[in-house]
Amino acid sequence: MINQVKKFIKKYCKSTQPLLLALSGGADSLSLFYCLLACRLEGILSFHVAHVDHGWREESTKEATILKNLAEQHQVPYHQLKINLSQLAGNLEDACRKQRQKFFKEICLQNNLQAVCLGHQQNDQVETVLKRILEGSHWSHFDGLKERMWHDQVQFLRPLLRIQKDEILAFLKGNQLKAFEDGTNCDERFMRARMRRTIIPDLNRSFGKKIDNSLVYIASEMSELKNFFLGRLSPLLAQIVKGPFGVYLNLANHPSIDLVEIKYLLRLISEQELFFLSRQIVQRASEAIKKLEPQLSFEMGAKKIVIDRGHFFILSKKFACKNPNLQIFGSNLQYYGKWKIKTNESFYHQNLQASTWLDGWRGYLKAYLPLSKYVLGQASKHAKLLRHHSTINKWWSSHHVPPFLCSFFPVIWQHNEIAHEFLTGLERQNLQEGEKCLQIELSYLT
Repeated sequence: MINQVKKFIKKYCKSTQPLLLALSGGADSLSLFYCLLACRLEGILSFHVAHVDHGWREESTKEATILKNLAEQHQVPYHQLKINLSQLAGNLEDACRKQRQKFFKEICLQNNLQAVCLGHQQNDQVETVLKRILEGSHWSHFDGLKERMWHDQVQFLRPLLRIQKDEILAFLKGNQLKAFEDGTNCDERFMRARMRRTIIPDLNRSFGKKIDNSLVYIASEMSELKNFFLGRLSPLLAQIVKGPFGVYLNLANHPSIDLVEIKYLLRLISEQELFFLSRQIVQRASEAIKKLEPQLSFEMGAKKIVIDRGHFFILSKKFACKNPNLQIFGSNLQYYGKWKIKTNESFYHQNLQASTWLDGWRGYLKAYLPLSKYVLGQASKHAKLLRHHSTINKWWSSHHVPPFLCSFFPVIWQHNEIAHEFLTGLERQNLQEGEKCLQIELSYLT
């Protein structure tokens, strides 16, 4: 077992930077403690220890003292956090996990540690994969626990993930080491205990063989499949445009993308944006993207998804341009709601381009107009464009501007007609090269 851990450490770790071991004192983390001592003895790397006293059990304070003495005995730097459960609200397990992760991150940053070592072993992997299958999780979660992962800029390693619990217990017994025993691990009021003591043994008996290897194999295969999809979808993820209004991705130019890829892509984006998409929404939204359907939306609390002819938007808030009209002229700096308006007299050049709705999505708009007085305000549905017979709505529709965006951005008025709209990027002012003009820039303040 020590050799397996050494091989893992050499594969993933730098010898010049210490690790941090999350030490509970249970069989898994205690065996890992002694494996890391063996690594240190051979000069492979050094490590620190972090213990979190959750206060779940009466003996936890005594156990923390024992672990502190163990670390000091072997000259391993020791860090401890005692969680005050009375100060936590909501889901206690989730709150404690966040406290632990914050604690580990602080130690790593303060001591320049390269990663946190966790004691999860193969039986934990089996339980995790089976639980996710039975819960009906998305297939991408069937890869279970990962040997190496990053969370909140901290690297987490699981050197024991391919080692069975029986091997760990044999290691402790052979070295006459005694681990702490947590009674909740046998309490079948908790799902983990039921999985370990009842569900998996019953499945083993029913199938006539152990299911462990099959579930570990599933996790490995799903990890490969997941990496395959991530490789295919990474170029699309890199094209995501983020701005003050939310997230945007253009899938209209990718007709060959398969429905199953779109479904997984939407899940990846929602996970990145920290919100959940139901199976029904993922299915319907993916079909709409694939078929280039217009104007489909889904409300999800503070979030909103909008799909329009292959364009995919996630709105983080409700936005609408409902500010009082603002006169703009000459060189000036003004504010229109959250828009900062900067106007300057300049000279027009043909290489200067007005903004489109994609620029506006990023929070920046600009236009070039003949010198005059104008009014910045909201567009009305039937307003006419200056020197054009079309209404603004028909104009935007003919140029495929996503309809919901029309209320996000102001327009520029002159003489009860719209002198400029920011969404198509098309100039209609007939400015000549070198002609003096009014340059208008809008920046959205977040």
